[in-house]
Amino acid sequence: MKKYLLAMWSIITLLLTFSLFATCVLAQQETRQVKVKTLDEMGLEELLNIEIISASNKAEKLSDAPATVIVLTKKDILKRGYLEMSEIFDDLPGMDVIRAYGDTYSKNYWRGYRNNIGSPYLLMVDNIIQNNMYFNEAEGISALPLSNVERIEIVYGPASSVYGPNAFMGVINVITIKDDQSNGIAVHSRLSAGSLKSRIADVNLMYKKDDFRVSLTGRFDEGVIDTTTLSNYEYTKPKYLRDRRLWGAFLDNPNLGGNPQSPHENSAIDARVYLGSTEAGFLYSAMRTGYGPEYPFDQVQPSALWSRPQWSLHLRHTQQFNDKFSSTTFLRFRESDVANDSYFVEGYPATVQGGRVVDFSYWQALCSSISVYQDFNYKATDALSFNAGLKYERRDLQKAYDNPYSASLEPAKFDVNKDLPAPPVDTRQYRNRIFVIDQGIYLQGKYQIKNILGLDEEHNFTAGLRIDDNSVYGQASTIRAGYVGNFGKLGVKLLYGEAFQEPTPRLLFGGWRGSGSDPALSPELSKTLEGSVSYTTQYVSGMVNAYFIQNDSTIVNVAGGAKNLGVRKVSGVDIHLQALVPVSFMEKLSIWGYVSFISSEEKQVVKGAITDNVARIGDLADVKFYLGATADITQDLSVTLRSRSIGKRITVSTNPLGQVDSYFTMDANILYSNLFAKGFGVALRMTNIFDAQYFHPGVRTGGAGNTPGTFTNAGVWVGSKDGDFYSSLLPQPGRAVQLSFIVDM
Repeated sequence: MKKYLLAMWSIITLLLTFSLFATCVLAQQETRQVKVKTLDEMGLEELLNIEIISASNKAEKLSDAPATVIVLTKKDILKRGYLEMSEIFDDLPGMDVIRAYGDTYSKNYWRGYRNNIGSPYLLMVDNIIQNNMYFNEAEGISALPLSNVERIEIVYGPASSVYGPNAFMGVINVITIKDDQSNGIAVHSRLSAGSLKSRIADVNLMYKKDDFRVSLTGRFDEGVIDTTTLSNYEYTKPKYLRDRRLWGAFLDNPNLGGNPQSPHENSAIDARVYLGSTEAGFLYSAMRTGYGPEYPFDQVQPSALWSRPQWSLHLRHTQQFNDKFSSTTFLRFRESDVANDSYFVEGYPATVQGGRVVDFSYWQALCSSISVYQDFNYKATDALSFNAGLKYERRDLQKAYDNPYSASLEPAKFDVNKDLPAPPVDTRQYRNRIFVIDQGIYLQGKYQIKNILGLDEEHNFTAGLRIDDNSVYGQASTIRAGYVGNFGKLGVKLLYGEAFQEPTPRLLFGGWRGSGSDPALSPELSKTLEGSVSYTTQYVSGMVNAYFIQNDSTIVNVAGGAKNLGVRKVSGVDIHLQALVPVSFMEKLSIWGYVSFISSEEKQVVKGAITDNVARIGDLADVKFYLGATADITQDLSVTLRSRSIGKRITVSTNPLGQVDSYFTMDANILYSNLFAKGFGVALRMTNIFDAQYFHPGVRTGGAGNTPGTFTNAGVWVGSKDGDFYSSLLPQPGRAVQLSFIVDM
């Protein structure tokens, strides 16, 4: 451990030395010219002038956006070695990332929003929402292609006043490649293989002929979890999976029992046709995973399958009437399901005879929607602009799961050849459905005043209002107001925003043994007050961002169902640092770092009931450090190091372990472009370089405990805590290596 700490501090010291060196020499570098061609070639000050679209649902300069926004480019993705998109969260401030690799594949408690079901942000691809319709989960980000990505815009803060429900803590908008070539064919691809049986194929083909373009992207990703770390936590030790006294004949089929690897097969297709300003598209993604370490291995077999495909067809047309007024019309049909080949193998104490029983169950939820969005942009004067929009969506939603169970039998008596139920029929049972109409209208205005103080400054004032109406939970209104001041290298933002989070169909209607629901749930509401000060030169940028959030009607699971908790408060500070360091023996050295502090409180759930006791929100690290650097040794060769130090986390009250220890990990990626010929490259990535043993806290109740299981003299199994169905700790992967071949031409 000492050598790891020594290495960590040596690297941090080296990077900080480079940063200090940069600030000292900048005054002598005023005459240095930076060739500006692409986002990756721009200096930090020039990047403030790039246009983004996600903060306000319209194009605006990054420096003018009424939100804190981080932009990751295609080159950032390649150089940092991201192989699936959710890995960006490991290097972003304000995120508490939980990876369970199960039916909850990953969670992101963005800005302290710790919950059981649903993501507190919208995941979009080119402004097309990708959150699962039944759970409102954005974990499908792990299946999205990377080869067609131009940039990713991460917007912090509530955005419901523009986007409506579920833009609670922010927005992730993946902007794909639209037009980066002359006429002809372009190819962007990455083929990867390595540890944990990892195999990834991610390919984009684009054809362009004047105003006509066709883009086809496909991704397939398969692998297994790291079984070498499972024994670090008591109830993910593989011995529990292989005990015939616990599981009986399930162990005779590796797809049903005894296999700790929990394989996944995630895939996606993105097909688009563009003719001028008209776009037609087909988007498909599917998460097919096991259950990982999410559940204790004496209660659940992780090799079973949880399958959630979704697809959509859309048509979008933008009409530029003149240089002041434009309109965008968007039509979409969408399906978002839990497929009927999803199944679950579990064991638990018998309610009558005092022994143990096992069972097998299938799960299905079928949801679809038809939606129409109409957006307008109007520039009244050079100083005053408006954007507005209308939304209509008709959702056809499942209530309870289609959920055939086998009989619950003693392990020795269960016959996998006779006792398995038939899967549910892949048709909609209309007695188990609800039809929801969701409508919304918004208006946002922006006014800019320049040079009123004689400092060559800009003052931007933004105000917005949105009203949504849902046929289930009624009306919700949200507002937004902000001031953004640019004083040369100094930037100031003062922002206020409101948002609301819908109760998902799963929480409204989909309860079963161990996890409840309540059709009377109300939407969760939030109010955020945020301020930031930034200073940016061509080579150094820093920002301090402070926020306070108050959530009302937060949804939690309690005994017998889900309830609205009440008030939750979160305060936080994020510090952003970036530097482009002039180094004579290399092309460029880029350094970035973030520090996040968070404080929180909410009413506590004790023994399944909401109490008046107020304490911190569980499973959040009070302090998080992120530090990374990319050294462009030559124009073709780059080396990137990414590190994170996550502080200890006090767990939720239902987790008997009390806390999860802090940890430090580091990843490295070596990229060599134009290796064999122009456009052909290779990358070697190593994650968790020091093979650190670390954990994430368990999801939901996290209550399985850590006391070893045993059979009593009477043959009764006493193991993980039944009724608290989730592992208390989630062992994370050790060192892993992947080799990638890249084509970009």
